[in-house]
Amino acid sequence: MVKSAVSTMAAMVLLICSPSLRAESPYVAYHAETVSPMKADGEVVAAKVSWSCYGTSCTTKAPEALNQAEMCRDLARQVGPLKAYQFGDASLDAAQLEQCNGASKGQTASQTMAMPPQGKPMAPMTPTLAPVVQPVAVKPAVTVKPAAAVKPTKEALFGTSEQWKQQYAVRLQAAPTAIADEINQKNSQLKTAGKSFSVGLTSVYGMPLARITGLVLPANPADLPVPPARMQAMDHQVNCSTATVRATDSHVDMRDLFVVTRVRYQGYCGGCWAFATLAALETSSLLKNGGDASELELSVPQMLSCAWTFPGRCNGGMQASAAGYASDHPIVTNAEWGPFDAWYAAGEPNRCDSFNASSSPYKVRRWSYVSGSAGNPSPSRQSIKEAIVQYGSVAASMQTSPVFKAYASGVYDMADNTTIVPDHVVQIIGWDDESRAWLIKNSWGGGWGEGGFGWIRYETNLIGGYAVWVEAETIAGSPCAVNSPHPAAGGGRESFSFYELHRIQSKQQGEMVVEVYDALIGSDRGRKVQQYHVHGPSIIADARNQSWRFVPSGSVDARPTYRILNHGYVNFLTESDGKVVTLPGNGNNSQRWYVERTGVTDSYAIRNVQSGRAMQLPPGNNNDEAAVTTAPYTGALNQTFGIETWRDDSGLGNKVAMGVYIVPVHAGSTALDLREGNAANGTPFQIWQQIEHNPNQLFKISPIDNSDAFLIQIKPGTLKCLGVSEASMADGAPTELQDCSSGDSQAWHLLPVAREGGRFMILNKQSGKSLDVLGIGTANGTRVGQWEFVNGNNQKWELRDWR
Repeated sequence: MVKSAVSTMAAMVLLICSPSLRAESPYVAYHAETVSPMKADGEVVAAKVSWSCYGTSCTTKAPEALNQAEMCRDLARQVGPLKAYQFGDASLDAAQLEQCNGASKGQTASQTMAMPPQGKPMAPMTPTLAPVVQPVAVKPAVTVKPAAAVKPTKEALFGTSEQWKQQYAVRLQAAPTAIADEINQKNSQLKTAGKSFSVGLTSVYGMPLARITGLVLPANPADLPVPPARMQAMDHQVNCSTATVRATDSHVDMRDLFVVTRVRYQGYCGGCWAFATLAALETSSLLKNGGDASELELSVPQMLSCAWTFPGRCNGGMQASAAGYASDHPIVTNAEWGPFDAWYAAGEPNRCDSFNASSSPYKVRRWSYVSGSAGNPSPSRQSIKEAIVQYGSVAASMQTSPVFKAYASGVYDMADNTTIVPDHVVQIIGWDDESRAWLIKNSWGGGWGEGGFGWIRYETNLIGGYAVWVEAETIAGSPCAVNSPHPAAGGGRESFSFYELHRIQSKQQGEMVVEVYDALIGSDRGRKVQQYHVHGPSIIADARNQSWRFVPSGSVDARPTYRILNHGYVNFLTESDGKVVTLPGNGNNSQRWYVERTGVTDSYAIRNVQSGRAMQLPPGNNNDEAAVTTAPYTGALNQTFGIETWRDDSGLGNKVAMGVYIVPVHAGSTALDLREGNAANGTPFQIWQQIEHNPNQLFKISPIDNSDAFLIQIKPGTLKCLGVSEASMADGAPTELQDCSSGDSQAWHLLPVAREGGRFMILNKQSGKSLDVLGIGTANGTRVGQWEFVNGNNQKWELRDWR
């Protein structure tokens, strides 16, 4: 960007358009005569801007799809008022030139971008839909409304898929033939390659990546910004929204909660780090305080001008620096500071010393890296989900590419990053496990992607790197500021471990426990929950019906909730018409329960989240097989239960030892394996083609003493076990063949996967991390290690008996 003093002589300034997607494309000269020449060290210099001329359409005649008015405005902003402007065989008339020069006087882009070149209508490069045209008008007063009172529709805020498709069709129709052919050819290639997305003439199609991204990481990872210790741990907060999303949900789109603000356009400013972080702060504030997502727009110019980051402003920065600045300084709205386009057109003036933002209610209360470590660039998928559920979104980095600039719809799965260094920051606002993709909000305007949003496949182009969550401050006087947590009576139990088994025992009848009664043999539905006698060790196999796991399932009104999973049948407790039954877990609220401490010592009330009714036994009933029902909570003894930890010592499937192939669910005919004949300590495990009776693929699974953990021992007489390296607490720690020592690194939990009979998660006892395939490939030799438990297909295994 050229910013030099202006003198009094007239001169002709030559603009050279850079070639676009094809290196062999010719250059095109554009001429502009300035009112006064621009000098550097006494010499007249030429101004150059990085406008693309769209590949093979670069001719002496200006491309119709190129926004000449915006190009003229950008030049006038850099070099001062223009006396003349010519492109190809066309030029601007006096009225258009006056509008162009308005940019050098602080006029906003919305006032200068509307003019078409003389005699030629411009193909729109930004959406024509009112909801996504940039910049967004902001009301001068900041108002905070309860979420329930906000009635915008998702479509009104962000448009519909049909509108996006129509916009791309209009632009493509107006584009030069060469551009249309280029895009159509690319879409044909993507379809042939089996890709899940399409490209189009986006708002940034011909713009250099270096000018529209802006993430700059410090050369030394030790120099990454780090939040104070008091800010680093996520905790539960009371959110204004009454809707609930969970990290275990298969699909989440925070736009559905009306806590995602409008898409913005960063233009030729490397400020993605500021746009994404402020978008995350906006979302957190709306989630926590309520308000109107269509009106809230925090000041990007304040962040770009004032945040402590290197190199700073439109030259680049990172989201952690932005979060740190906003934790110390309130952020005003665009209405108070002024729109981004006007600030950019005026030469990025710095008002930090003179502007007082202390009265603004928008500030970061706490922030940190999703991974918990500034030096870890790759947080796990599950930890990103948990941060989104808690705070509404994360600001995360990724690697862009020329194809990504042209993304129009679908799930971006090109994996075309050419480096290991991210260059861009986006807001992640949701996910879809079926598509295996993150939902992102970009800052390239509504003319990119699906109205400014896009889906990008997990682990593609470094998506999620250096992800940062932010928690907004509570706004005094907001409708939700007076909301307080609703603690369970007596404080309640803080948490239950998913890995522990429990018995739910009636407080009224101490020798009776809640058990599943298999009323419909052979069916997965309709199993009643009843009261039975406590079973002793002699008939321990039957006690599996009485063993339950409490699976944490987020919170409602700041109270933790649980899905209560029967260990014997892998079904969830649910409430239906006053009856408690077990059904396959499908994520609905009828299967989520509060577990509240009552006034009776070591007793709990188990209340259904959806109905609020408490689980109970018939008053005074001490008979076997008494049916468990629900009723309004009254605190009666028949509604209180003791919850005691219980161990199932029977081993997997009631077998003392089991010979199995360990087969990854998604890998088909591959199995856990060692290279043939290799029995040395430290040999890493891999996925290899399944071969019948290959000793390297056969394992014995044996209980360890009286615990619920197992040793996984290779079948040949090597006395070697599946273990993990000394760094077993770390994600990605390789699984290895080791001398069997029964140490924690060789102790594994085999957890059944709900609704997927015969499949297991294999979790390491020491680290709590799950056995995983490192990467999505299933080729022979794919490495196997351990990773944070994320419930992905790579972590699901079948244990096939080889005997």
